[in-house]
This record gives sequence, C-alpha cells and structure tokens, in this order.
Amino acid sequence: MINGIAGLLGLPFLVNHAITDSAFWSLDLPAVMQVGNIGTAYFTVAIAFHTFNSLVLRKRQSIYVYGPTIVLGWAVSLVLGFLPLISNMGPVYGPSGLACGVRETLKTQLFFFHLLPIFIAAVLSAIVYALIFLVLRGYIVIKGGVRVTSDSTYQQFFTNIVRTMLWLYLAYIVLLVPYSVTRLLSIRGYTIPFQVMVFAFVCVVNALLLFNTFRVLSPAFEAKSAT
Repeated sequence: MINGIAGLLGLPFLVNHAITDSAFWSLDLPAVMQVGNIGTAYFTVAIAFHTFNSLVLRKRQSIYVYGPTIVLGWAVSLVLGFLPLISNMGPVYGPSGLACGVRETLKTQLFFFHLLPIFIAAVLSAIVYALIFLVLRGYIVIKGGVRVTSDSTYQQFFTNIVRTMLWLYLAYIVLLVPYSVTRLLSIRGYTIPFQVMVFAFVCVVNALLLFNTFRVLSPAFEAKSAT
C-alpha cells in the first residue's frame, strides 16, 4: 500500500513525460517509497519468524511481542525512509533509474539505504522458510513442534496456509531480488537494458498473492465469526 501511494505521487512525472530533479515530488516520492521498501523487508522477515513460531513451535504470540514488533517495524521504516531528507550529505533523493529514489551517483547510500535491507530480508527469510519446509517434511524433528490433527479438512487448510506463506516469500524473491541485482549491477558500472529494468520493476504479483492469502485464510475468519 505504501509503495502504491508512492506510485500515485509519481503521476505528475507521468503527465509531464519526465522526472524533473527540481520537482517537489522528487523528495516526497522516494521517501515514501523507501518507507514501503524497508517496511516490506522488515515485515517479510517478521512474517517468516511468526510462521515458524506458529506452525513449527506451535506457540501463540502474546500482544506484548507482536505489538512492539509492529511498532518497531514502522518506526525503523519511517526513520530510514525520511533520514536522507535531513542528512547533511546534500540531496540524497532524486531521479534514479526509472523512478525517484537514492541518486545513482551516491553509490554507497544507494546500497545501504535501499538494496541492503532487501538482501538481508531475502537471506533471513530463506533460512527460516527452509527450516519450516524441512520440519514439515519430517527431515527435522522439533520436540513439541508440529502436531496436525487427523481431520482431512484441517490438514488441507493447514497445507494451504503453508503453501501460501511460501508463495509470498517466493514472490518477494522473484520480484525484488532481480530488481536489486539490476540496481547493484548499475552501481558497478554495467549498462542495464531498458527492457530488463522495466521487467525488474513489475510488482503486480504481490497484490495477487495478498488476495490469495485472504482467500486461503477466509475459513478461519468465518469460523471465528460463527462462534
């Protein structure tokens, strides 16, 4: 949603058929987009740990855990997103590739502020989801871990949840990591074809997977409302 708002802020550039460095939106748009990117990276890892804790360890999170986790995620995203606006390094945000963001001339800032959170989220989520897969397949046994009822309906529901969560992670990898790799290659001085950059920016699958998540989880919501 945050990245969607950033996309709406970029409509003046679409109307003008150009990204102007002096435009007011060239500061707000990348800051909002940065908040969305960092928030996505943070909560991707948080969801992975929550999935592991719920499905593997079979523990229910307390409000004293997930409450501060959510607050911390948004606080970190807002600070890192708007910090470059008050930096003494000069204008960090501006035209960057096909959109606005950390300027490509500031290679160090582009890597640490924009690309590094994506790579960290990808690696940590890969480790956690790999453990979930190994446990659910029976290759790793955790005492007090997964206990699935013999009821076939619940087994199918349980399997659908696991499959959907894995698809969310795969979407993050397939969509954001290629984008990050293309930006990393451009930092290194490689020329990236325009068609490759456009393909790397595609994010529609995220919205489709979110819709699928609500579809899979709807039986749980309906059962709760019925009781």
